[in-house]
Amino acid sequence: MTHPLDTLRAMPDAGLNALAAKGVKILAIMQNQWFRDPMNAANIMERAEKAGRRNQLIARFLFAGCQSGKRLRAALGAELCDQIIWEEASRNIGGVPSSSFPADVEHIRRAIRTHRPKIVLTLGVVAKVGLDKALPSVIGLNIVPIYGPHPAARHATVMQELRVARLSIELVAAPPLSAIPQGGAV
Repeated sequence: MTHPLDTLRAMPDAGLNALAAKGVKILAIMQNQWFRDPMNAANIMERAEKAGRRNQLIARFLFAGCQSGKRLRAALGAELCDQIIWEEASRNIGGVPSSSFPADVEHIRRAIRTHRPKIVLTLGVVAKVGLDKALPSVIGLNIVPIYGPHPAARHATVMQELRVARLSIELVAAPPLSAIPQGGAV
Protein backbone atom coordinates (compact mmCIF):
# COMPACT_ATOMS: atom_id res chain seq x y z
CA MET A 1 0.00 0.00 0.00
CA THR A 2 1.28 3.46 -0.87
CA HIS A 3 1.89 5.80 2.04
CA PRO A 4 -0.18 9.02 1.88
CA LEU A 5 2.98 11.15 1.99
CA ASP A 6 4.28 9.34 -1.10
CA THR A 7 1.12 10.40 -2.90
CA LEU A 8 1.63 13.99 -1.75
CA ARG A 9 5.26 13.97 -2.89
CA ALA A 10 4.23 12.68 -6.31
CA MET A 11 1.76 15.52 -6.82
CA PRO A 12 3.60 18.47 -8.43
CA ASP A 13 3.50 21.48 -6.12
CA ALA A 14 0.62 19.97 -4.16
CA GLY A 15 1.62 21.97 -1.11
CA LEU A 16 1.89 25.18 -3.10
CA ASN A 17 -1.53 24.69 -4.63
CA ALA A 18 -2.89 24.17 -1.12
CA LEU A 19 -1.14 27.37 -0.02
CA ALA A 20 -2.88 29.40 -2.66
CA ALA A 21 -6.23 27.71 -2.11
CA LYS A 22 -6.13 28.19 1.66
CA GLY A 23 -4.74 31.73 1.49
CA VAL A 24 -1.75 30.73 3.63
CA LYS A 25 0.56 33.69 4.05
CA ILE A 26 4.30 33.19 4.39
CA LEU A 27 6.58 35.87 5.77
CA ALA A 28 10.29 35.25 5.13
CA ILE A 29 12.78 37.18 7.22
CA MET A 30 16.31 37.57 5.97
CA GLN A 31 19.24 39.17 7.80
CA ASN A 32 19.61 42.61 6.21
CA GLN A 33 20.18 44.12 2.82
CA TRP A 34 23.47 45.48 1.52
CA PHE A 35 24.18 47.83 -1.37
CA ARG A 36 27.28 49.55 -2.64
CA ASP A 37 25.55 52.87 -1.86
CA PRO A 38 23.62 52.13 1.35
CA MET A 39 22.51 55.75 1.87
CA ASN A 40 20.85 55.88 -1.55
CA ALA A 41 19.27 52.46 -0.98
CA ALA A 42 17.95 53.64 2.41
CA ASN A 43 16.32 56.66 0.73
CA ILE A 44 14.71 54.41 -1.89
CA MET A 45 13.46 52.00 0.81
CA GLU A 46 12.02 54.90 2.82
CA ARG A 47 10.05 56.16 -0.18
CA ALA A 48 8.85 52.62 -0.91
CA GLU A 49 7.72 52.18 2.69
CA LYS A 50 5.74 55.43 2.59
CA ALA A 51 4.03 54.13 -0.55
CA GLY A 52 3.27 50.78 1.12
CA ARG A 53 5.64 48.89 -1.18
CA ARG A 54 8.55 48.01 1.14
CA ASN A 55 8.14 44.24 0.84
CA GLN A 56 7.72 44.34 -2.93
CA LEU A 57 10.92 46.37 -3.25
CA ILE A 58 12.81 43.98 -0.98
CA ALA A 59 11.71 41.14 -3.27
CA ARG A 60 12.65 43.06 -6.39
CA PHE A 61 16.16 43.75 -5.04
CA LEU A 62 16.53 40.19 -3.75
CA PHE A 63 15.66 38.58 -7.08
CA ALA A 64 17.48 41.10 -9.29
CA GLY A 65 20.44 38.74 -9.60
CA CYS A 66 22.19 38.47 -6.24
CA GLN A 67 23.48 35.12 -4.96
CA SER A 68 20.83 34.89 -2.22
CA GLY A 69 18.00 35.40 -4.70
CA LYS A 70 19.41 32.87 -7.15
CA ARG A 71 19.79 30.23 -4.45
CA LEU A 72 16.31 30.88 -3.06
CA ARG A 73 14.69 30.52 -6.51
CA ALA A 74 16.68 27.33 -7.15
CA ALA A 75 15.79 25.74 -3.80
CA LEU A 76 12.28 27.05 -3.13
CA GLY A 77 11.08 27.48 -6.70
CA ALA A 78 9.87 30.61 -8.44
CA GLU A 79 6.21 29.98 -7.61
CA LEU A 80 6.83 29.81 -3.87
CA CYS A 81 9.25 32.77 -3.94
CA ASP A 82 6.55 34.83 -5.67
CA GLN A 83 4.03 33.98 -2.92
CA ILE A 84 6.32 34.92 -0.03
CA ILE A 85 6.24 38.31 1.68
CA TRP A 86 9.92 39.27 2.02
CA GLU A 87 11.26 41.22 4.99
CA GLU A 88 14.56 41.88 6.74
CA ALA A 89 15.42 41.25 10.40
CA SER A 90 17.03 44.68 10.53
CA ARG A 91 16.06 47.85 8.72
CA ASN A 92 19.76 48.84 8.63
CA ILE A 93 21.36 48.56 5.21
CA GLY A 94 25.00 47.58 4.88
CA GLY A 95 27.61 48.64 2.36
CA VAL A 96 29.39 45.29 1.90
CA PRO A 97 28.17 41.67 1.59
CA SER A 98 29.43 40.84 5.09
CA SER A 99 27.35 43.62 6.69
CA SER A 100 25.40 42.23 9.61
CA PHE A 101 23.24 44.02 12.14
CA PRO A 102 21.39 42.64 15.17
CA ALA A 103 17.75 41.80 14.59
CA ASP A 104 15.29 44.60 15.34
CA VAL A 105 12.77 42.63 17.38
CA GLU A 106 10.14 45.38 17.35
CA HIS A 107 10.43 45.63 13.56
CA ILE A 108 9.88 41.85 13.30
CA ARG A 109 6.84 42.07 15.61
CA ARG A 110 5.35 44.86 13.48
CA ALA A 111 5.89 42.85 10.30
CA ILE A 112 4.18 39.82 11.84
CA ARG A 113 1.26 41.90 13.14
CA THR A 114 0.90 43.70 9.81
CA HIS A 115 0.97 40.64 7.56
CA ARG A 116 -0.48 38.04 9.98
CA PRO A 117 1.29 35.10 8.34
CA LYS A 118 0.60 31.45 9.04
CA ILE A 119 4.26 30.60 8.41
CA VAL A 120 7.36 32.63 9.22
CA LEU A 121 10.49 31.40 7.45
CA THR A 122 13.73 32.72 8.87
CA LEU A 123 16.82 32.65 6.70
CA GLY A 124 19.94 32.80 8.84
CA VAL A 125 20.87 33.00 12.49
CA VAL A 126 20.20 36.74 12.87
CA ALA A 127 16.63 36.30 11.63
CA LYS A 128 16.10 33.19 13.78
CA VAL A 129 17.26 34.95 16.94
CA GLY A 130 15.01 37.92 16.14
CA LEU A 131 11.97 35.71 15.54
CA ASP A 132 12.60 33.70 18.70
CA LYS A 133 12.57 36.95 20.69
CA ALA A 134 9.47 38.26 18.89
CA LEU A 135 7.34 35.09 19.09
CA PRO A 136 6.21 35.38 22.74
CA SER A 137 4.53 38.73 22.03
CA VAL A 138 2.63 37.40 18.98
CA ILE A 139 1.74 34.00 20.42
CA GLY A 140 -2.00 34.41 19.74
CA LEU A 141 -1.41 34.45 15.98
CA ASN A 142 -0.63 30.70 15.90
CA ILE A 143 2.47 31.09 13.72
CA VAL A 144 4.45 28.12 12.44
CA PRO A 145 8.15 29.05 12.50
CA ILE A 146 10.42 27.37 9.97
CA TYR A 147 14.15 27.96 10.26
CA GLY A 148 16.51 27.88 7.29
CA PRO A 149 20.08 28.92 6.60
CA HIS A 150 21.08 32.25 5.14
CA PRO A 151 21.02 31.53 1.40
CA ALA A 152 24.49 33.04 0.90
CA ALA A 153 26.05 30.97 3.70
CA ARG A 154 29.15 29.09 2.67
CA HIS A 155 28.56 25.65 4.16
CA ALA A 156 28.02 22.63 1.95
CA THR A 157 24.43 21.87 2.96
CA VAL A 158 22.80 25.27 2.31
CA MET A 159 20.79 24.14 -0.73
CA GLN A 160 19.65 20.93 0.98
CA GLU A 161 18.55 22.89 4.06
CA LEU A 162 16.64 25.37 1.90
CA ARG A 163 14.89 22.45 0.16
CA VAL A 164 13.95 21.03 3.56
CA ALA A 165 12.45 24.44 4.40
CA ARG A 166 10.37 24.22 1.20
CA LEU A 167 9.16 20.73 2.12
CA SER A 168 8.28 21.97 5.60
CA ILE A 169 6.23 24.79 4.10
CA GLU A 170 4.45 22.34 1.81
CA LEU A 171 3.66 20.03 4.72
CA VAL A 172 2.20 22.87 6.78
CA ALA A 173 0.06 23.91 3.82
CA ALA A 174 -0.85 20.38 2.70
CA PRO A 175 -4.32 18.99 3.19
CA PRO A 176 -4.72 16.63 6.14
CA LEU A 177 -3.51 13.11 5.41
CA SER A 178 -7.10 11.89 5.56
CA ALA A 179 -7.89 14.07 2.52
CA ILE A 180 -5.13 12.56 0.37
CA PRO A 181 -6.33 9.68 -1.83
CA GLN A 182 -4.98 6.32 -0.76
CA GLY A 183 -3.04 4.44 -3.41
CA GLY A 184 -3.17 0.76 -4.21
CA ALA A 185 -0.72 -1.95 -3.23
CA VAL A 186 2.97 -1.31 -3.63
